Amino acid sequence: MGKKVGERRDVCRGKAKTIISVLDRYESSGGLYHNYLRTGYHAPVIEKQKGIYLWDVEGNEYIDTTGGFCAVFQGYCPEEITEEVKKCMDTLCYLPEMPSPVRAQLAKEIVEIAPGELKEGKVQFELGGHSTVDLALQIAQFYAKATRKEYTRHLILSFFGAYHGRTALTSSVSSLSRFTQKFPVFTETIKVPYAYCYRCYYGLHYPECEMACIRYIQKLFESDLHGVYDTQTKQSLISTLIVEPLQDYAGMIIPPREFHPMLKKLCEDHKIVFIADEVPGFLHTGKWFSIEHWDVVPDIILTAKPLGGGFWPMGAVIARKEIMEVWEQPGMHFTTYMGNPIGCTAALINLRVIKEKNLLKKIEEVGNYFKQGLMDLYQRHKIIGDVSGLGGLLGIELVKDRKTKEPALTERDAFAGEALSLGVVVADAMGNTSRCLFIPPAIMTRKEIDIVMSVLDRSLEKVEKLYT
Repeated sequence: MGKKVGERRDVCRGKAKTIISVLDRYESSGGLYHNYLRTGYHAPVIEKQKGIYLWDVEGNEYIDTTGGFCAVFQGYCPEEITEEVKKCMDTLCYLPEMPSPVRAQLAKEIVEIAPGELKEGKVQFELGGHSTVDLALQIAQFYAKATRKEYTRHLILSFFGAYHGRTALTSSVSSLSRFTQKFPVFTETIKVPYAYCYRCYYGLHYPECEMACIRYIQKLFESDLHGVYDTQTKQSLISTLIVEPLQDYAGMIIPPREFHPMLKKLCEDHKIVFIADEVPGFLHTGKWFSIEHWDVVPDIILTAKPLGGGFWPMGAVIARKEIMEVWEQPGMHFTTYMGNPIGCTAALINLRVIKEKNLLKKIEEVGNYFKQGLMDLYQRHKIIGDVSGLGGLLGIELVKDRKTKEPALTERDAFAGEALSLGVVVADAMGNTSRCLFIPPAIMTRKEIDIVMSVLDRSLEKVEKLYT
C-alpha cells in the first residue's frame, strides 16, 4: 500500500526502478527530471493525477506545489475541461491550420480580457511557451524593421535572471549561460540587471536606491559610447524590450512598484516595442495578466502555460492594432497544430470556468494563506533569508547566514529532496540561486496548505540539523 503525504517513502524501487532503468537506457538525460538526482532522489514515476495530487506506480501520494510548472491553474484533470475535451476529440480532433467555431470563440475571448488598448488588437496563436515567446519577438522585430527602416541595427534588450525559452532566439534573450555557451544564439541582444532588491546588483537598498536599475538603462541613451544610441540622430539601436513582469524561474522576484511604469516610459521615449512575457504569470497572480498589478499596458503581451488548462500546449500573442496591421499578411505565420480545436476547447472552457467560479479572487486567497505559511516558516527557520510572492506565485530563498546572504545551494537541494521523500513536490529556481518556487493551484484548500507547511517545516528542520 502506498504512502500518504507526510509519510516517508522510497521513490525508486519495484516498478519505478524498472521504468527508470528503461528511461536511463533509451531517453537522453538532458531532460529536467534528471535534476532530481541532485537532491539524492529519483523523480517519482507518476501514473495518476487529480487536483493537486499525484500518485506514483507504487501507489504513493504526492502534493504538487509546482502547479505543473504553472500549467494547471485549476489543478490536474478538472472535470469541466475534461468533459469538453473528450467531446471535441469525438467530433473535431485535428485541423491543419483551418478555421473552426471554437478557434473563433477563443480568439474573441482572449483579446477581450487583454489589458487596455490591447483589447483593440489581435491575437496570433502558437504552441507552448518557447515558441510563443519566439513568435512575439518575431512580430516585434518585423514591426520595428518595417517602420524604422533607417535604422541599421535592431537590438533586443532583456534582463539578468530572465528565462524566456529554449529556442535559438529565446535562449539568446534568456540569461543562463548553459543555455547559450554551446548553442547557436543571436548576437543582437543585450542584458541589464533586473530589479532583484534582495540581492541588488548595485549594493543598494530600496527605496533609497532611487531605482538605480532603471537609471542604469536610461544612461545607455546618454552617450554614443554605450553602443546603443546615436546622440546626433537621436536614434536608439534597441528596438525591442522583453521582460517578465515578475521573474518566476529565477525564484519569484517581484520588482518595486515603479519598475514597470518607468520601463514603459523609457520604451515610449525611444520607440522601443515593450513585450510582457506572461507565460507563467497569466492567471496566477489574481489578475488575468500579472503586468496589470503595475497598471502598465505593453505593446505585445503573451501567454502559454496555464492557457491550455494542462491539456494542450496552447500559446497566444496579443499585439496592439498598429503592430498587427504591419504583421498581418497571409501565411506570415503558421504551424501544423496552431489553433488546434482540442487546445482551443481546453483554453476556452478554462477561461469560462475561471470567470464562473471567480477563481482569480480565489487564487489571491490561496496565495495569501500560502504566503503566510511561508512567513511563519521564516520566523522558525533562520535558513530562510527571503520570502516573496504575488498571488499564487511564491518563493523562498535559503541562505547560510541572513546577514551575509550567502546562498545555501546544497541545503536547497537537500530541502527539496527531503520534502519529496515526504510526498511534497518542490521546484527549485534555475541557475546558481538557492530559491525554491511554490505555485499552488486555485483549488488548493487551507487544510492542504497546512499539510504542505508541516512537511516543509520538518524538511527545513532536518536540513538545518545536517548543515549547521
